[in-house]
Amino acid sequence: MDSNNTKTKNAHDSLARQTLGEGTQFLRAVTQLADKQEVVASEDIFSKTGIKLVSSGTQLSGKFYDHLVAHKLLKPIEQSLSVADAINAAQLFDLTSAEARRVPSLVTMFEQPETLEQLQGCFHQLEIPAPLALRLSVMQEDRPELFQHSLTVAMLCMLMAVRDDLPLEEQQALALAGIFHDVGELYIDPELLAPGHRMDNEERRHLYTHPITGFLILRGFSELPKGMATAVLRHHERLDGRGYPYGVQEAQIDRVSRYLAVAEVAASLLIKNGADSRISVTVNPTTFFPSRAR
Repeated sequence: MDSNNTKTKNAHDSLARQTLGEGTQFLRAVTQLADKQEVVASEDIFSKTGIKLVSSGTQLSGKFYDHLVAHKLLKPIEQSLSVADAINAAQLFDLTSAEARRVPSLVTMFEQPETLEQLQGCFHQLEIPAPLALRLSVMQEDRPELFQHSLTVAMLCMLMAVRDDLPLEEQQALALAGIFHDVGELYIDPELLAPGHRMDNEERRHLYTHPITGFLILRGFSELPKGMATAVLRHHERLDGRGYPYGVQEAQIDRVSRYLAVAEVAASLLIKNGADSRISVTVNPTTFFPSRAR
């Protein structure tokens, strides 16, 4: 890696850590969620200076935002909260299936009992750590289009993984990577991603770092399938090195990452362009790779 690429990589890493450390967008979304759904402090919440900001058992609401954002928190906020009726793996399969059934070319896949059974079996074995379940609730409430997109990506990943008879661990990695591939976007101002908004160079830097932010979040959970966090990091990379955030090339992009990248582009085409007739799950991610997308 030449010096310019090294500088770019270091700058992206630094921005991702800064964005995650500040977490103001996510904190606002969490407190707004608490106005609609029960979100409770599962432990005392402290500032880095030792001030107790919220007592264990306190039910949060939007009014807590100003109080919390004024301090550097000792721990990431999601580690100290629990959400009522958090999404579990069985519900996630139902939601993912319902979203996928809106795509005409995928409906026939659900008419095949063997495929459906395999998909259901894989999803039902998934474990979703509580801090990630909280993020799913935030995404579903605050960023519904992103949530729906993630469901479609997850199902496309799984359909290709089942079709190609990938090992169970890779199937599970793909299912969860599809769901959480854009979790880093929860830390970006949604106005930057609004349709019609033209990003300047500084804003685009935030976009380019969202896979790193997602990776930093996910790598902390040892119970997640191997390769999941790396796939999230690599889902916008391309074989020719023209992707982001690092511009790595073919040899550095593993199989799970390739499946996720293909599913993400296909889902984007389906949602944005209504390209259902041009999308086929018969594409082989080990040989085909999409051109660079957002």
